[in-house]
Amino acid sequence: DPDTSKRYKAMIWNQKQTRTDGSYDYYSSADGITWKFEAAGVRGQDVLTMVYDPYNDEYLMTYKISMVSPMGTQNKRTHSTVVSKDLINWSEGVRQYSVGTPADTVEEGMIRTDGYGNGMYALGDSYVSLNWRFMMDDADSFGGILDSNMLFSRDLTEDWQRLRGEDGKAFLAIPSGEYGDPDDGQIYTDAGPIQMGNETWWYYYAESSDHGYADQPNHGRAYSAYAKWRRNGFGSMDFGPGGTLTTEQFTMMGNE
Repeated sequence: DPDTSKRYKAMIWNQKQTRTDGSYDYYSSADGITWKFEAAGVRGQDVLTMVYDPYNDEYLMTYKISMVSPMGTQNKRTHSTVVSKDLINWSEGVRQYSVGTPADTVEEGMIRTDGYGNGMYALGDSYVSLNWRFMMDDADSFGGILDSNMLFSRDLTEDWQRLRGEDGKAFLAIPSGEYGDPDDGQIYTDAGPIQMGNETWWYYYAESSDHGYADQPNHGRAYSAYAKWRRNGFGSMDFGPGGTLTTEQFTMMGNE
């Protein structure tokens, strides 16, 4: 932004009279310390993540909303994805139904599974997300653990798609630790990763307490860490006894 008074930008959840009256509003800052309200944003509740997409010169945001739960006593946590060029005018939200599905609940042996939030970033003409999967173990839908599984989208006009491992279960980019480990409770990623040379680093926060703060061996321990992988190294082509792979024509520049 050529306006140095708006060097830093943020979308912040403002809770109004009640939790359901909240909205995600646009603030700017010259120094990252003192913030100025710029514009009211999207209606929603609690959790949001927002990143800049340099390929399309726009901002991506996912934000938490709720829908009536089949259990009846508590709203189900879901998210929508929106885009904006100016942080003021936002596209119509695309609901993320693909995360926190009944299949997750069955696979993990939990009472219910919701999507709690997610980090994301643009990768060429596609998008990658690390979703915070909240697996509940009590009827109040408050207690449980969170891990991070990987999603992708081609153009953000449809729901995010799940990645699954060879066992058919959700592909866990950052799994929670074993019982008693300092990360056996909750994992929350940063809004997006950073590029460090030929590697992608994605910072995250982990703690030993579950979302309901039940008794655990390392109750209250927390730390920050990062997951890293080869830059753009999300996939590969695997062959059996033999096979071929034909690419589009390209010119070798000598530094491949």
